[in-house]
Amino acid sequence: MKIFHAFIALLFIAATTHAQSKNGNVDFNQIVNKAGMTFSTPKGSVKAAVVKNKQIAYQYAVKYPDHNLEIRYLVMPSAGKATKAPVASPGNKSASQINDPFDMFCMDLATKAGGGIKDPQIQVAGFDPAQGKKEFGADKITFWMIPVKNNSFGTEYKFCNMVAMHKENGANAFVFYLANSLQDITKAFGEIGPRNVYYNLKYKP
Repeated sequence: MKIFHAFIALLFIAATTHAQSKNGNVDFNQIVNKAGMTFSTPKGSVKAAVVKNKQIAYQYAVKYPDHNLEIRYLVMPSAGKATKAPVASPGNKSASQINDPFDMFCMDLATKAGGGIKDPQIQVAGFDPAQGKKEFGADKITFWMIPVKNNSFGTEYKFCNMVAMHKENGANAFVFYLANSLQDITKAFGEIGPRNVYYNLKYKP
């Protein structure tokens, strides 16, 4: 739970490509298994259509209509070994402070999620690798706060929080939480519960 609580704190601070799934959860579960990961559908969610768009070909999605929240998933098996670099320390960073190869890839993805427009308002925060390993089986996790400038990601939502996960010699995975504001995401997380919405995609031990 440490990462979740730190993540919520970062949200408050911030507030002051691959094949489309053809058969829904069946294909996505195959991709997840190939990536050496596990996935459980967020409790209380309903399946959402995978929207073809010109920015990111994600593979699966769910939504919470009563909470005005959509969650999209992109899993990239066999991502390969990334150059080891210090994990971003807790706290927000601007795009100009990014130099790690994985973070640079994530920055490109974050830009696409935001509508394909470079935006200095995009911020990233990272955590101690020991926490990521313990709670998600990941070697690295970063959180991205992304204003959504247009609908080219196939959404009318105005804000995206992207959780990026990496495992050495393994898969990269990305979860996109879409809502109209940071405040809306934070409120939805509190109402739905972190165990129901946040710990659904992990690496196998």
